Amino acid sequence: MRRDIERVLEEDLDDIYRSLSEKQRQQFRIEGEQTAAKIEALLKNVKVKLIEIINLITGWLKLLPGVNSFFLEQEAKIKAEKILFLRKEEIM
Repeated sequence: MRRDIERVLEEDLDDIYRSLSEKQRQQFRIEGEQTAAKIEALLKNVKVKLIEIINLITGWLKLLPGVNSFFLEQEAKIKAEKILFLRKEEIM
């Protein structure tokens, strides 16, 4: 499940990721793995709050320099919905 979450998180971020310095990439990757682990833990609960997942993803995306807040919120919502869809597929 965590690998699927990580795939969703990294979607559409290739160009931005490549533009980061090596140190920024490493920090972004580590934070992304921690975010995926936290989301995975949230998904194990019976009741999952979408806003908690969105907040985790937004916090992680804020590590990207020069990205506007509208992009962050939109991207976080899209990724959170995809992650919830993954959970629904796994349950069924």
